[in-house]
Amino acid sequence: MIEKNIRALSKDFMEDLLEGPLTPLLQRVLKDDTLCMELRGKTVDIYYRGGALYVVEELGNHKYKVSYNRNYDGDSDMSDKEADLVEIKTIGQAVEDVPRHKQDMDFYFAKHQKLEREFQQLIVRENNNSGKVTDATDYYILDIEYAFNGSNDCGDKISARYDMLAVRWPSEGPARKKRDSLPISFIEVKYGDGAMGSGTDLSVAGIRTHINDYIIFRKDNALLNHLANDMAKVFNQKHMLGLISSYPEKRGKLNISLSCDKPEFLLMLVNHDPAKSTMISEIKAAIMDWNDKPESIYLDEIKVVQSSLVGHGLYGLDRNGDSRFKSIREYYKEVTGENI
Repeated sequence: MIEKNIRALSKDFMEDLLEGPLTPLLQRVLKDDTLCMELRGKTVDIYYRGGALYVVEELGNHKYKVSYNRNYDGDSDMSDKEADLVEIKTIGQAVEDVPRHKQDMDFYFAKHQKLEREFQQLIVRENNNSGKVTDATDYYILDIEYAFNGSNDCGDKISARYDMLAVRWPSEGPARKKRDSLPISFIEVKYGDGAMGSGTDLSVAGIRTHINDYIIFRKDNALLNHLANDMAKVFNQKHMLGLISSYPEKRGKLNISLSCDKPEFLLMLVNHDPAKSTMISEIKAAIMDWNDKPESIYLDEIKVVQSSLVGHGLYGLDRNGDSRFKSIREYYKEVTGENI
């Protein structure tokens, strides 16, 4: 069975963030755009530069535990370590200690760069909480670091991690007035060309591996429906908390629903060197994996993100309302001149 993660928070958790003991922590996040709050069902994680600054755990009866990762105080690389969480005694102390823990993380990341995760958080900020830029983009980021593990009803093993989940909500005209059955998007961020290649080893998380994982996952309609329902709640809760800044006058009233009918998988490639061949080789291998199979219909859902000049705002449509993001087949033909 698939492990179905629940990201939406309980009613008590929401109330305690909005008008309860956790309100000072929420307000601290809202006043500091270098911080990012993500909903995790029984916990809330607060990120800084892509790393978890605090984990807020719901204990029940309006009680909570706030912890920070002591490993950021040290000098060793945490890549293979479990988080060493240390409890902070009070919410007030957690708020007061934010600058100290941010400095520890600055020093840590200066020696152990995690640039892909940092850009991930920048993407969240520009599409969710950057004033008029946010209002004009065509996507809102719902979650980061979402994982699926298990097997579907067809017996396929699913072990997929998505850097981000988003809702595709075009900003112009009648499309922005629509609130029902909005499409869900999966986003994979790759920083630099070194992270793109898996070659023939699909256990390595290159572009080809991610595409294969998406197609296997894509076949499970029950899982897609579960995800769409949960992520709709997450959007509505994030908007209510002020973590999505658009339409502040409708806070608490802007209820949307998501659909799994027309999902898409976006490849967002940061600082890709177009002279390098790794990415196009990975795309070709992924297309060839599925080209003669029924699942090849899903290849057109996999798209390469085109930037709006320089920036991380996800503008999916041009002035004529046409998609600016090419499918991997279209992208491959544009780069190579070949059809596959």
